[in-house]
Formats: sequence, C-alpha cells, structure tokens
Amino acid sequence: MQTIGRRIVEHGWRGVRTVVTATDPTPSWLAGRPAPVRRAVVVLLATATVIGFPLCAALAARAHPGADGWATLVGLAEVAPLALLVRHPLLAWRVGWLAALLTPLAPGDPWGSWAWDPPQIPVFVLAFTVAALRYGRPALWTMFALMVAVLWLWIPGSDSVGGSVALAAYAVLLDALAGRAGARRALHRQAELTRAEYARRAALEERARIARELHDVVAHHMSLIAVQAETAPYRHPAVPEPVRAEFASISAGARDALADMRRLLGTLRGADPPERAPQPTLDDLPALVEGARRAGVPVTLDTAGTAGVPATVGLCAYRVVQESLSNAARHAGRAPVAVAVRRDTDLLRVSVVNAAPHVVPQPRTPGHGLTGMRERVTLLGGTLSAGLDGAGGFAVVATFPCADDPEGVS
Repeated sequence: MQTIGRRIVEHGWRGVRTVVTATDPTPSWLAGRPAPVRRAVVVLLATATVIGFPLCAALAARAHPGADGWATLVGLAEVAPLALLVRHPLLAWRVGWLAALLTPLAPGDPWGSWAWDPPQIPVFVLAFTVAALRYGRPALWTMFALMVAVLWLWIPGSDSVGGSVALAAYAVLLDALAGRAGARRALHRQAELTRAEYARRAALEERARIARELHDVVAHHMSLIAVQAETAPYRHPAVPEPVRAEFASISAGARDALADMRRLLGTLRGADPPERAPQPTLDDLPALVEGARRAGVPVTLDTAGTAGVPATVGLCAYRVVQESLSNAARHAGRAPVAVAVRRDTDLLRVSVVNAAPHVVPQPRTPGHGLTGMRERVTLLGGTLSAGLDGAGGFAVVATFPCADDPEGVS
C-alpha cells in the first residue's frame, strides 16, 4: 500500500510540475502526420481563430453590457487557445483555464446559471484533449483536477456534479487513448534504435569482411618481401655484409608484420570459420556473369585492358560488380544489365547499368550494399557513384587508381 501511495504521489507531483512549469517541446504534435493533414489542421484552426474572435467578443459584449473593453479581452482569451494549439498545446490549455477561472468575474449577467460563454467550452475541451494526449497520464489528471476545481467554484449544486461526471468519463477515455499513443511512441523509438543498431552492426561486419579479404592479398605481398629479402644474399653472393644485415632486418620486419596481421585477422574473424577459398579477381567475372544469366538476368560483360591490375583493386572491382548484380536482380527484375570494366592508363573504371524495369518494383527497406561498396572503393583511394541514370535505370560507377602490379597479378 505504501508503494502504491508513493507512486500516486510521485505521479501527482510530476503532473503538477508538468502542467505548471513545463514548456511545449518541438517539433509540434503534428510533426509525424502527413503534410496534407498538417496543412488542413493549421488552416482549420486559423480559420476558427479568425472567425471565432469577433463571435466571442460579440457574445461577451452581450453577456456583459457596458463593458466593451472587458468584452474584447474576454473574447481574446476565449479564442487564444485555438491560435496556440498547434505549437503550444499546454500553453493553450493554461490560457483556457485562466479564461475559465476569470471570465465569471466580468460584470454583467452571463448565460443564466452558466458562468461561461458557449464557444468557450469546446475550445477549452479541445485544448485539454490535445495537451492530455501530448503529455500523458500525470498531466492529464492534474488538468482534470484543476478543471473540476474551476467547475465547482463557479457552478454550485447539481450542475457541477453532472459536469464533473461527464468530464471524468471523458478524462478516462483520454487516458486510454494517451496510454495507447504513448505505447506506440515507445515502440516507434525502440524500432528506430533497433534499426540504428542493425545499421551499425552491418557496417562493422562489412568492414571486418573487407579487412579479412584484404588480409590475404596483403599477406601474399608481405610473404614475397620476406622471401626475397631472405634469399637475396644467396642469389647475390657478392653483397657486402652491411647489406646482408639490412636484408635480414627487412625479412624479420616483414615476418613480424605478417604475425601481427594474423593476430588481427583472428580478432576480426572471432568465431567465424576461416575462409579457405581463394579471393576472386577480375578473371572470375565471366563466371559471375554466367551465374547471373542462369538466374534469369540478361547481363552483358565488356572488359578491356585489365591485365596487370593490382590484386586489391581486382578484388574490390569484383565485389562491386557482384553487389551491383545482386541489387539489379532484386530491384530491376529481368531488366537488361550492362557490365563494363575498362582500364585507361592509371585508372580502372567499373560500371554496372541496368535498364528501367518493366514492372515498378515494390518499395524496400534500404540495405547496406552501397555503403559497403563505397567503403571498399574509398579504402583504395577510388570513387563510387550510384543513382538513376536519367532513363529510368540505375547506374553504379566506380573508378580506382591503378598502377601496374609489379608481379603482374590480376
């Protein structure tokens, strides 16, 4: 019981603090709605404000004859919540509550036993609705208590009981709606966090995969350096002793670097089994294209001048073509795809262009293939562009700096 009582007190205090001191957050409560809905609500509230002000002022002047200045002030206070409702629903409720508290003090004889002007009630209830849905349960019941207090202050007798019961029933309905809206917002926030975490993990996994693939290529070159440095004194017997020592130092450094790379690779692999298949090169592109054709994608391949391309560049170019063909198969159906790999002096250019699909593809959640391709290309000092080609198709173009491989590995 003490725990329940403490929670009630905490919720009550939180509601009072929110209603009295909180500022309305940005963006507004309409931020997540479609643009036509936002525009319609703004236009509707602006129109109601413009029309409602003279109407409320006229009704106030009728209820309070001989007090024109007071009538104008009352009319402005009664319609002000409509103007504030879009960006500041809590402030709108505060203005409506002060108007409900002070309006009966105006001189004159208002509407019989009823202390407020007729338009004032729906405006006040609308502000209460939006603020309650926006701020949740503690603020809702605090606002309800303050509204009931004003009702009992100015409407004594059985009318206050009926009004309190009606307001309580409406508050219960709003409480249920506010709880559902809060749960939906929490679910949306959790979904956003999950998507962000998934994207982060996918990027890390892709980078680890890139590092594992490049390890084999770099390790091959480092091994050759170590072997050449170690055997140089035997292949050239006339080498002076200081040079022999230098070759031995180079060989030892290369082997240490290989050991460090193996330890790094073990960390990157984690529990993943080692990959025993050799890494693909540009020579494997025909087999890749043939596999896409067997899957039903009409692909053409054009390669020219790719001899002597460094192994790291060839591996990256192969992965770009592989990912681009996968994307074309998923999103462009059986639209023709043209793959071109050409070398121009010190640049290798890879382009994969698919024609416009015959059937408009269904919208899909964006993946991380383009991000992985861009990271691979950037790692080698190249550039990658991907987007619509102006004819309804999609083009991926990557360029790599490509000096000759000293070993002629392609």
